[in-house]
Amino acid sequence: MLIGHDIRRPLDPTILEAKVRQRADGYKEVWIRFSVDADAWEEFERERDAAGAPGGFSYSASEHVAVVPAINTLSAASVTLEADAYHWSDQDLLAAAEDLRAVGSVNVGRRYQFGLEPIPIVVLTLGVIPILTGLLANAIYGGLEPFLRKGRRTTFQFHVEREGGNVVDARLETDNPEALRNAIDSFDRLVNPGQLYEWDENQQDWKPLRPNAERADPEGPAPCP
Repeated sequence: MLIGHDIRRPLDPTILEAKVRQRADGYKEVWIRFSVDADAWEEFERERDAAGAPGGFSYSASEHVAVVPAINTLSAASVTLEADAYHWSDQDLLAAAEDLRAVGSVNVGRRYQFGLEPIPIVVLTLGVIPILTGLLANAIYGGLEPFLRKGRRTTFQFHVEREGGNVVDARLETDNPEALRNAIDSFDRLVNPGQLYEWDENQQDWKPLRPNAERADPEGPAPCP
């Protein structure tokens, strides 16, 4: 659960109860009770009030498109590529997968966000990834570079699963090919399990981010950011 579909702003809820309820107008609604970080929830409510949002949650999901097999059939690595269907076509996704299959088999999916104009987000999950060679880094860059658009920043979200089970998440927002290139070349600096990183274009390095752990316990139908 994220504020504004932003992985830097997790609510990290603990679900206490959830059910589908029938409404008087004939529609159904999802009702949940959960505990979340107190400060994050207050920030969420302030932004909701400022936007005049009526309530509820928006959500994102993905739909499977295809599996593109790896060039090296012996590779244990896997790739999942998801990009927002509002901004990119299936053809864009499949073209990117042709580069990414040098890393491993590629699961391609359309990403859906429900909003007036969804944020241009590309999600790349790299599974069982060894130390990146220049060849693999080139393949990742070649697959992702077409998602850049001059004058409009694309958000790249990376989920990197290392051999041994360590998992790291990272985020890059840019319209600059050089920033994307440098960030990918620095993937091997993403070493702390469970950590979220963000690319710092000024420092040309991955910067660790740490969420607050304090929690609160709101109840009832939750409002939308």
